[in-house]
Amino acid sequence: MWYLPKFLALFFSLLFSAFSLQPLAFPSVSASQVYYANLHSHTTFSDGIGTPVQAYTYARDTAQIQVLALTEHNHPVGSSPGLDDSLYQRLRIIADSCTQDGFFVALAGQEVGYLNGFGHIAIFEGPQLAPRTYDKDLLGMYDWILKQGAPAEFCHPSLDDFNNLGYYSNYDKAIALLEILNKAVLYEDRYIHALNQGWHIGATAVQDNHQGYWGSEVNSEGKIPLTGILADSLTKGKILEALKNRRTFAMEVNPPDDRIMFDFTANGYEMGEQISTSRTVINFSVNLIAKTSFKNILLFHNGTIFDSLLVNNNLCSWQTKDFPAEGRHYYFVKAIQADGDRVWSSPIWIEVLPQVSEVCAWPNPVVDKSKIVYTRDSDEISSDIYIYDINGNLIWKKCNAGPEEIVEWSAQNSSGEKVANGLYLLLIEEKTSHGLERSLGKIAVKR
Repeated sequence: MWYLPKFLALFFSLLFSAFSLQPLAFPSVSASQVYYANLHSHTTFSDGIGTPVQAYTYARDTAQIQVLALTEHNHPVGSSPGLDDSLYQRLRIIADSCTQDGFFVALAGQEVGYLNGFGHIAIFEGPQLAPRTYDKDLLGMYDWILKQGAPAEFCHPSLDDFNNLGYYSNYDKAIALLEILNKAVLYEDRYIHALNQGWHIGATAVQDNHQGYWGSEVNSEGKIPLTGILADSLTKGKILEALKNRRTFAMEVNPPDDRIMFDFTANGYEMGEQISTSRTVINFSVNLIAKTSFKNILLFHNGTIFDSLLVNNNLCSWQTKDFPAEGRHYYFVKAIQADGDRVWSSPIWIEVLPQVSEVCAWPNPVVDKSKIVYTRDSDEISSDIYIYDINGNLIWKKCNAGPEEIVEWSAQNSSGEKVANGLYLLLIEEKTSHGLERSLGKIAVKR
């Protein structure tokens, strides 16, 4: 064990002190590629027309999109009995055979749930077919999806679906996406409602094909709904990773070759990311490219329009900023073209941590885990973080934390054992180009 008695007196003098913290920097994020997708469609494997091979081939060669998901019903619809286990596994094999890395990704999906009251959920590339016993058991379905580890999407959410989109923190990672547009039906209000409830979900626009035209079906408004996916490369693994991380945007396309390129970042973080920071300013960047000019760009903050820009160009770049208060926030962008076509980004979530002068943990007291933040020198190289009990015994440490890193502590010692309720000392040793600097703080554990 390591004793630091000379710091203990200072530790207790800090217990009831007020703190403030200088802004923390965000890491830069490398640019991703944009791939165009239709994430909701059907064939004769449920209640549509055509075979899966025909659908994937049409999407690739005729619609010329890069990703198609066949989300066949796992329950009877009309004369269709829906998927059974063997048919679903056959669909997965077909999807793998139709996938060509770098050129086209075929996703095998299933649309599950009970339409009246429960709602429908699309699950992409789950290893198993969802048991019918969960068709009316929403929380059971959430739990099953979590165990599958597959990205999932709220489909055409009505006012009563998914317990009015009620939020359950234990199942936050079960659902990654929500259809903001299905055919010509707009669900923007449900998108905002779900976000306000607490869900971390990204935006998609889908065609819900039943009569073919997979990837190019024109809705009753004369537009083609498509989803843009931001991924490092066009492989099934990278596309699924992007869907899980909500790196998507939803768009209307008219004419068919007027597909939108869209980039939205907050201090370098891409749409879909969750940020914890003590920065007092958030710098937003919006970039849009299309054949048709844009006329308006809207920045939403926690569900309402925060800022906007009138434009008249098919190549738009906009920088703006906000100074959010301490707490949790989300932002997303909606843009409108001169011909009325719309595009919506997935949100960026920002948790603004409290201002402190030396070291603090947030939340404090700790119940599950806490983020450790501290003053950072402009030329800091790295930091060592130590936690001591009130007797000066070292119980946990993290060495060589990066200068842009916010460190989490899960109220455990270095052996992974839960520590007792009580008060603890935080010590930060910052290695800078001009020497070693030490800072102290406090943290309490209360379960």
